[in-house]
Amino acid sequence: MINKKIELFKQIAIDTWDRFIFSKQVNIKYSETTITENLLFKLHQHQIINKNNDIQIYEATDEKKNGNDLEIFLEIKPNKYLFLVVQAKKIHIATQKYKNISHKVGNTSQYQIDLLDNYAKLNHAIPLYLMYNYAPTFNKKNKKDYGCSLVCSNYIKNNYYSNIKNWKIPSFNDLHHNKAGICQALPLYFLGIPKYFEKFIQQVCNSKYKIFKGNEIIYEKYWKSIDENDECTLKDSTEKKLIDNLDVFNPKYRIVIRNYIDMRKLK
Repeated sequence: MINKKIELFKQIAIDTWDRFIFSKQVNIKYSETTITENLLFKLHQHQIINKNNDIQIYEATDEKKNGNDLEIFLEIKPNKYLFLVVQAKKIHIATQKYKNISHKVGNTSQYQIDLLDNYAKLNHAIPLYLMYNYAPTFNKKNKKDYGCSLVCSNYIKNNYYSNIKNWKIPSFNDLHHNKAGICQALPLYFLGIPKYFEKFIQQVCNSKYKIFKGNEIIYEKYWKSIDENDECTLKDSTEKKLIDNLDVFNPKYRIVIRNYIDMRKLK
């Protein structure tokens, strides 16, 4: 089960990398929203083919939500989940930098990174960036596995965004070369290796977070399954609803990744 998931995430990363090449060759726009939609489609295909509910996708009932913003519940132990709030950013091919990472939201003076972090704190979650990459000079073995990579928001803030709100825009090389023996960016497929993913969170992200149980993570009033045949949607929890109605970070999709579905019964 887990091996299939690792291969799925690797293929998503490889496709993302290769589509950057294609978009450059034919001069078409390859937006963050498009890449995210491609990722979601691949996950949905996996769900249909395997029919085991190890990956489920839920869409916000509020249609105003942002298509680049994601929530991920990752099972790290049987029926125990990390809550990841994720902002997608793509590489700018010519400069090899993530130039939109310093984005301000709407007409506000607030940087997107602050809104992401505030949302994570309110919801006991871990703020992350999902980087969409293409780096032709990257000489790492299996470099296309880094077509999608995860970087801790805390690392970005501490190293590229100062207290006086001046940005040094990070490049691909800044984030994807080991420093002091620790890689600051993790390939997406580590979502299928929960033991090592949690170790990365503990070593690099330095975030306070909650471990969620399965019956806390789906709220039918606010989220709807994209699978009409989904029989695994959990009912409204008696726990306080996650704070998702603030004018801050606006995730449109919630992805539930179960890594131990064969080891327990869903409740």
